[in-house]
Amino acid sequence: MASQDKIAVEILESIKETPYACSSLDRLSGGSANFTYRGTLLSALPSGEPTVVIKHTEPYVATMPSFALDAVRSRYESAALTAMHTFTLVSESGITVKTPYMYLFNESTHNQIIQDFPNSVELKRYMQAHTLSESESRRLGVALGSWTKRFHGWGDKSEQEHLKRDIEQSKMSSELKFFVNYGRLEETVDLFPDVLGRCRDMFKKIADRMNKELKDTDNPDLKLIHGDFWTGNILLADKPLASLSHNLDLFVVDWELTQVAHPACDLGQMFAELFLLKHFRNIDAALYFLSSFMRGYGSIDDEFAYRVAIQFGVHLIVWPCRVTGWGEKEEIQKVVEIGRDFIEHAWRKNKAWFKGGVLHDVFYTDKP
Repeated sequence: MASQDKIAVEILESIKETPYACSSLDRLSGGSANFTYRGTLLSALPSGEPTVVIKHTEPYVATMPSFALDAVRSRYESAALTAMHTFTLVSESGITVKTPYMYLFNESTHNQIIQDFPNSVELKRYMQAHTLSESESRRLGVALGSWTKRFHGWGDKSEQEHLKRDIEQSKMSSELKFFVNYGRLEETVDLFPDVLGRCRDMFKKIADRMNKELKDTDNPDLKLIHGDFWTGNILLADKPLASLSHNLDLFVVDWELTQVAHPACDLGQMFAELFLLKHFRNIDAALYFLSSFMRGYGSIDDEFAYRVAIQFGVHLIVWPCRVTGWGEKEEIQKVVEIGRDFIEHAWRKNKAWFKGGVLHDVFYTDKP
């Protein structure tokens, strides 16, 4: 067995009497909150698939045991993925966006057995390893944007009301999302006082507004969202697009932060991560993808657009300075400054400032 750790042994024991009994588990890289493995099945699935993904959740972050995090998150991810079985798949320009199939969830062990996508890679890594043409990038962006719009609409239907209320009552995911973004916003001023010093009062007002929004259960603008929607949670085959058939699958994974919040949270996070690929790695495909995403998603009103821009700016301020690998301190400070400008102009509702910029299509996209 590739991984001899105690958790892997316990997982193998707990699933040995199920149709998903495995001969071995291999720890997967990527992700930090859970213990995630690829399991080699003793007997292949009826579909012929020889492997599954097994996600084990503890009441803490797997890579940081001192960070407590309620294991109930596994139940919400399982519930969301199971509900997504009813989501009608639609292809856009030969691209089908899918979610993993939830085979089995054991609430007592917090083990999820999920569909595997071998030989796939995260969109973030894909864009850095493969050269995408403008047309390929736009094709991908339109497809994911169209799917996201349909998902946000699907989550607002009466059939998902029970799921929505169940997740909403917990507040765990939305409160965590608030903490790692808006909760860190004001404290980041002290890391970059020359750039952010003038913004302290504004940041406090923004955080207060977002915190109040979380408590407003009657707000019709709050929808069921993915909650951790970024380029690291979109998978596709690790091959040049030109070498693949016309039909291509994208997979939206890691649903444990599913929550009831403003859809701008999903869009702003995704767009910020795409922008970082352009800013630090000079990947033009990322911006083609971003603008075409909005072609697929369709037009939104100005208030929605300002929310996207604020989330975009907040992400640029609080995340690149806290994760390794993006750039040197001077480069990070520059992106913090960019994030500040987006927040300031969105907060002041200066729509004209966004025309012709990175988020132009967020404010000025026509309906597809």
